[in-house]
Amino acid sequence: MAAYRIISFDGGGIRGAFTTQVLLRLTKPPYNLDLSKVQLFAGTSTGSVIATGLAMGLPIEKVAEFYSESNCKFIFSKKRFFGLNVFGPKYSREPLKEYLTEQYVGNPMLEELPYGLSLSSFQLQSPYTRNWLSVFFNNRQDFVAHERKPIFNYSKLRVLDAVLASSAAPTYFPAYEIADRGSYIDGGVIANNPGIAGLSVAINPINTVKAKLEDVRLLSIGNGIVPTEIKGAPKWGIAGWMGPSLPLLNILSDGSSDVDNYYCMSMLGEKGYRRLQVDLKEAVVLDDYKAVPEMVKLANCETDEFKEELRTIAEWFNAD
Repeated sequence: MAAYRIISFDGGGIRGAFTTQVLLRLTKPPYNLDLSKVQLFAGTSTGSVIATGLAMGLPIEKVAEFYSESNCKFIFSKKRFFGLNVFGPKYSREPLKEYLTEQYVGNPMLEELPYGLSLSSFQLQSPYTRNWLSVFFNNRQDFVAHERKPIFNYSKLRVLDAVLASSAAPTYFPAYEIADRGSYIDGGVIANNPGIAGLSVAINPINTVKAKLEDVRLLSIGNGIVPTEIKGAPKWGIAGWMGPSLPLLNILSDGSSDVDNYYCMSMLGEKGYRRLQVDLKEAVVLDDYKAVPEMVKLANCETDEFKEELRTIAEWFNAD
């Protein structure tokens, strides 16, 4: 059987500059990774911005332009509360919405996209379920199976709504409300690495396009992690775990990404799964637009080790 190819993109704000640049590099000689072979793009937060652009059929060159330093500066330009996020979100969502409205021409519905798409989000409240829940917007559903549960039918959902719901990072942006559906926050709270979510959408037996697990070829692209450890056996309270460096939140984010990586590798093995991730020398927060050049530089690293990793990934991904 032909391979069912998936590419997933982690959340990480402006670190999406690394993601798009390294993917652009992979599509060029000598690697020549073929994006036309992809059946499904999966994303969370900034990864949802990238995945949606590609699922709409935008060229990777165009999507990479989203993450220029000037564009990132514009998106994070309209600060609220003097840029303090103690009593409310740090930024207005309007610059992001304005920019994406220009890029996602026509704001199509998910069912109109030429490629498969899966976006992770978290619903705070629903007029149907009266409960919060993890949400995976996608265009691979059997709509008949969701006739009695319209909240789970995403066919008519507009891409802009789906992306803004996936990227409403708590403390940075307000929660995002979709008419007749409820309010949502960033999917990074449940699946910053959306690989396993994309895989689940691909093999879900009630979906219209069903892949067999043995046919899946999943490339998961991260956007940098700072190697971190906590020495000893700390006896911290709230002040320690939620202190200035936010160790608990970092553990939850990095830990959930590691879990997704473990699940995917366990289910698919090296035959069906690869994870592209790089180490950062220091943390890059999601709104630090001045770090964009460094993320681009990292994606264009010329070490033999990195070039060999890119070569093997492209060869594996393109193979029949």
